[in-house]
Amino acid sequence: MTQKKLLLLVMVLALAGGGCATRELRTQPDWVDGVSERYPDQGYLVGRGRAADLAAAQDRARADLAKVFEVTVREQRSDEQRYLGGEGLVDAADRWELEVSRSLVTHTEQVVRGVRIAEVWRDPLSGERHALAVLARTPAAAGLRAEIGRLDEVTALQIERARSEGDLLRRIVAAGRAVESQVERAGLQRALQVVEASGLGVEPRWQLARLVADLEELSGRFRVKPVALGVEAATLNAALAGGVAAAGFTASPGADAFPLHVELRLDDLGRQDGWYWQRGTLALTLYDPAGTVRGTERWAIKESARDRESARRRAVEAAVALLGGQLREVLLGFVATD
Repeated sequence: MTQKKLLLLVMVLALAGGGCATRELRTQPDWVDGVSERYPDQGYLVGRGRAADLAAAQDRARADLAKVFEVTVREQRSDEQRYLGGEGLVDAADRWELEVSRSLVTHTEQVVRGVRIAEVWRDPLSGERHALAVLARTPAAAGLRAEIGRLDEVTALQIERARSEGDLLRRIVAAGRAVESQVERAGLQRALQVVEASGLGVEPRWQLARLVADLEELSGRFRVKPVALGVEAATLNAALAGGVAAAGFTASPGADAFPLHVELRLDDLGRQDGWYWQRGTLALTLYDPAGTVRGTERWAIKESARDRESARRRAVEAAVALLGGQLREVLLGFVATD
C-alpha cells in the first residue's frame, strides 16, 4: 500500500467516522504554536493543519496525523525484504507483500476510525484557518491488541497443523498461513507501538524469521517430477523445472516424487486483419506418487504477431511465463480443493 493510498484512507475514514462535534475557538488555542493541554501527547495522537479555507486546513491536519502511519508502512516493507527475501522464497515475497498491504488497508480502519477534527480556529488578522485532528490512543490501541490476539490464535492453530498433518502439501499450506498471520501481525505491532504512548506493543510469541525458515524447509521436502507434453515439450520442461525451484520445491526424478505434467496445445488460426494468431490451452496436472490426481489448472493462451513463427513463439513464451510466476500458488491451491 502506497503512502498516498494510506493518506487517502485516513482522510476518507476520518470524514466518515468523525462523530464528535468540532469546537470552533474564538481565541488562539495553545496547539497552534505548541502542545495542546486539552489533548496531551500521552493520551492522543494529533495532527495540525492550516490553510485559507477550513476544508483544506482539516485535510492537512488529517494528513499531518497520517504521517506516523506512513512510517509504519515503510518499516513494514523493509522488514518484509529482510525476512522474506531468502533463497527459495524470493518470488513469494511479492505475494506476501500484497497480502500484508491488503490487510493493512483493512486494519488501518481500526486505527483511524477514531480520527476526528477536534478544534478549529480562524486567525482574525490573516483570516487563515487552523484545524486540529486527534486520535485517542486508548480505543485505537484496544482494537489493535484484539486483532493481534486473534492472529496469534490463528498462528498457533496453523503451527499445530503444520506439525501434525500427514499430507506434506497440507503441512506446507498450514506453515504458510502461520507466516501470513505473523507478517500481518508485525504490521499491526508496529502500528500499536505508534499508537501506544509506551511504544511497547505486544511482544511476539514466535520469531517470524524462524517461521519462514520452517516454511522453506518444508517446501524443500516437496519433491516434484516435471513432465512436459505437447508443443515445445523441451522448452516447457525446462521452464517447469525452473518454476519448481523458484517456488521453493525440489525437482526430482525419484519414485517418491509427485509427477507434475504440463501440456501446451496450440491451434493456428491463420492470418486475420494482417495478424497471425495462435490460440490454445496450457494444462498443469499434479499427481501423487501413487498416480492419483491432486489437481489440475488450465490457462487460455492467445497471442498474435505479424508473422506465423513469431505468433507461435509468443504463445510459448506466455506459457513459460505462467509456469514461472504462478506455480507455487497453483500447487498449494490444490490442497484447498482436494
